Amino acid sequence: MAQIIQITNADFFVRHHLASGDSSHNEVERCQSYVGDAICDGGPIEWEYRQPYGRLSNDQLANMTLEELEDSEHNRLKFNAFKVCDELTDRINGAPAPGGFMKAYTSVPCDEMFFNDEDYVQDYLHATKQKRKSLPGANYFNQVMSFVETHFERGEKYIEFVKFSCTKSEVCAFCSTHGWVGPPCETVPKPYPNYEADGFHYRSVFETPVEVDGKDREVDDFQPRKQARDHVIEGNLDRDEDVKGFCDKYMVEEILL
Repeated sequence: MAQIIQITNADFFVRHHLASGDSSHNEVERCQSYVGDAICDGGPIEWEYRQPYGRLSNDQLANMTLEELEDSEHNRLKFNAFKVCDELTDRINGAPAPGGFMKAYTSVPCDEMFFNDEDYVQDYLHATKQKRKSLPGANYFNQVMSFVETHFERGEKYIEFVKFSCTKSEVCAFCSTHGWVGPPCETVPKPYPNYEADGFHYRSVFETPVEVDGKDREVDDFQPRKQARDHVIEGNLDRDEDVKGFCDKYMVEEILL
C-alpha cells in the first residue's frame, strides 16, 4: 500500500473495516453477495482444460524425471486455474451491483506482477535489524518502512495515510518533492461519544474534538472492542459496576459486553 501511494502520489488514503455481521452497512459484504449471484448462474464450470500429461507422448513420459513430472503437473493445474478464473471473470464482468455494474479482471501470475518482491519483503520483515542490512533490497525496504512509520496511523479497524504527516518530526524527501495534489487535508477525527444525546450516538465529525485536556487523542481511545480487550487484560471489568461504567463511557449496551 505504501508503494502504491508513493507511485500514485496520493494525498489521502484510508482502509476501514466495518463491523462483522453488519452486512446491511458493509459495502464489501454486499458486493460479495452480488459476486456470488453472478457466479452461481446455474451453468457448469469446466476444470479440465488441459488433461494430465495430455501433450506428452509415452516416450517423453518415460524419459522424464520425477521433478520434471511434478513440474508438468504443477503447470497444468496452474493453466487450468487461470482458465477457470477467466470464466468467472466473464460471469462477473458487467453483472449488476450496488450503484451500477461490476468490472472484473483476472490477475496475472505472481511472477508477472509489478510488485513481485514478496519473498524478499518477508525475509526483511522477519530478520533482525542487524541481518536486514545484508539482505537484497534492504535500503529500499527500509525507506518504505520508514515511510509507513511516519505517515500512517493504525487503529483497531483502520489504517490511514495523510501526506505531510511526517512534519511531526521532519519533512521527508517524498513530501518535500511531491506537494498536495488537492486541497491540504488532515486525518479524519476519531469518533467521540455524544453524551448529551439520547441512546448511543457519536458527535458529528465537525464537532468531534481532536484533543482532550490539551493533548492529542490516542488512537482508538473510544473504540469499544479495543478498550474492552484492554480492560479485560488489566482486570478492570471484573465487577458489575465496572461493566456499567465501561458501557456508559464507551456507548455500549451491557448485553453486548
